[in-house]
Amino acid sequence: MKRFIILIISVLILSGCSYKIVKNPTDDRADGVINRGGNIFVKYSSGNEKQVTFTGGDSQPSLSEDKKLIVFVRDIGDKVPSIDFAGGTTNYNQIWLLNLDTLVEKKVFKSSDLKDINLLLNAVGEKFPIDKIANLSNPLISLDNNYIYFMSLAWVTSGAIFSYNLNDNQIKLISDGNSLSLVKDGEFRGDLIISRHKYYEEGGAYDNDYIIDPNTGKELKMLGVSN
Repeated sequence: MKRFIILIISVLILSGCSYKIVKNPTDDRADGVINRGGNIFVKYSSGNEKQVTFTGGDSQPSLSEDKKLIVFVRDIGDKVPSIDFAGGTTNYNQIWLLNLDTLVEKKVFKSSDLKDINLLLNAVGEKFPIDKIANLSNPLISLDNNYIYFMSLAWVTSGAIFSYNLNDNQIKLISDGNSLSLVKDGEFRGDLIISRHKYYEEGGAYDNDYIIDPNTGKELKMLGVSN
């Protein structure tokens, strides 16, 4: 058999034909994440997809800048009528982190009573308006993979934005806010974009978009009225 293969290659070479060995691509990297039916799927640059969670309660996935980590919200079905917001529901959900190299999941943070955590208050004020951090949403991974940013219930007209330090497990209240995204390029790379609910002196309210410092909550640039 070996002699036959050598003979075929020799004939191809002598006849002027070229050949090449096609290898499986090694650069098929994660290119995005989606939620389908409460489970997280990774989309790869080749067009392939891979399911990586199987609970039926996972949503809001976000991929790290280096394409190696996924952060997402896990709903464990623990819901009660809200005592803070009439007609609302308090959802005691969780934030999880998944390593795409090992496919190991890690629970990062769960909805908690304030008495059970060491919350660092920052730019918003000296007292969180309710006695729990719940209804966790919109988790994002910092560009250096050291922090997770997320939102929760807080004020009647505004949510709260937090950072969670993956190195020392410290949670910090950064800002009030009703939206959250991460700046990935340019002058403000690594900073956050949020929407803040504000009031006109003459009456009425509006939502304004700002770039803020994720460490201090300080407004770095106003982007414009969003509502």
